[in-house]
Amino acid sequence: MIGAVSLALRDLDASSPNLEFIVTSETLSSMAQMLGVASKWGRGAYMAAERLHFMRYGVPVFVFGRPTFHGRYESLSPFDVPSLWDARAQVEVAGVSVPVLPLEWELILAVVLEQRSRIEELQAYFSLYGFDNRLLTRLLREGRVQHATEEAVWAVVEDGA
Repeated sequence: MIGAVSLALRDLDASSPNLEFIVTSETLSSMAQMLGVASKWGRGAYMAAERLHFMRYGVPVFVFGRPTFHGRYESLSPFDVPSLWDARAQVEVAGVSVPVLPLEWELILAVVLEQRSRIEELQAYFSLYGFDNRLLTRLLREGRVQHATEEAVWAVVEDGA
């Protein structure tokens, strides 16, 4: 799970009516076939991906196959960042374990996408609970972010400390 609900599951102030997931292209195709729903490739303001959209109990569900997130200055492809997948966390929800991406990744993505409110929320969280310095370093390196982006990410966590 990614996005606002992923953050909300960890008690961060982020709300969205949508559930969002990222999966491999093969998994997306299988899901589309099982649900009888067509997937479509699309590029929005912040992401390009093969997309699957459906409703579940009145909740919009978006599944993205191998997405690339586009900021003003650079792009991030989560499937090209090996440490990201090793660092997935599990959040317990009503007795079910839900996989979520690490908050360090959510911060990098928020910086690239210039999501000021999300950056501030993550900064406050990291100043209270800390962050994984080594993981953040690996994600920045494997994501091949530009130097300016790396500096902006470190400024968030260091200013909040």
